[in-house]
Amino acid sequence: MSESPAELSSRRAERKRQLAAELLRARTSLSRHGSELAASADVGTRLKRSFASGPVLWVGGALLAGAAVSAALLWRRKKVVKVKTYALPWGQAKETDAAAKTSAATSVLTLVTSLVMPLVRPMLMSWIQDKVRGKKGR
Repeated sequence: MSESPAELSSRRAERKRQLAAELLRARTSLSRHGSELAASADVGTRLKRSFASGPVLWVGGALLAGAAVSAALLWRRKKVVKVKTYALPWGQAKETDAAAKTSAATSVLTLVTSLVMPLVRPMLMSWIQDKVRGKKGR
């Protein structure tokens, strides 16, 4: 049994409406998931919210981490590097000890500090200003 042209046209129009509705649902879903992904990827905002919700924990953790790194750097053994100078016509070869100037830990600490400070400094200054003005921290 064949369909009449009117029925065929009606079925096609209905299928177009279904496809358009399905496309709209898919776009809405992608938009929602995209905004959720963008919110979860925004590390700066997440850090600000976390610091605002518990500034005492952040400051305490920073002090504890700073104390641990300071203690590790104070009690570390200095590496001694043997430096040999070669004989010159007017002098003799000498072997001297030279303390290593930097360690890997110091280099990493410097890098991490330079990356984290621009994020933490404004939050810490805002929190301190609020405390000085008498506002509550939360």
